[in-house]
Amino acid sequence: MNTAVLPAPQIFDRPWTREQLLGAAEASRESEEHTDYHGAARAMASRGRAVDLPRIRALVSTVMGGTDGIYYICCSLYGAHLAISFPELFTDRQRQLLLAPLAAAEAPACAGARERAA
Repeated sequence: MNTAVLPAPQIFDRPWTREQLLGAAEASRESEEHTDYHGAARAMASRGRAVDLPRIRALVSTVMGGTDGIYYICCSLYGAHLAISFPELFTDRQRQLLLAPLAAAEAPACAGARERAA
């Protein structure tokens, strides 16, 4: 039986902007094209119910102002959460691919957007 994990502070204990979430989704799409991602997807399937996906959806829909077009954004945060919560399931390269959305959210383009929004 899979048990629930604590919410990852890297995802839930930070302010998000629309631009950051869109950047995270784009980084996730790029990661999915790598062959190493396929093994990560299989590993994620075994632990999928351990992460609070409804909470991720609520966070994203609040920032984005609705639920239209948030599928890839939620998937990117979901994968990153699994990589944080279960690092032993993934190779270093797989973790890098799954955590790429968080790194993209911190990229200078997203940081500039945050400053303009403030």
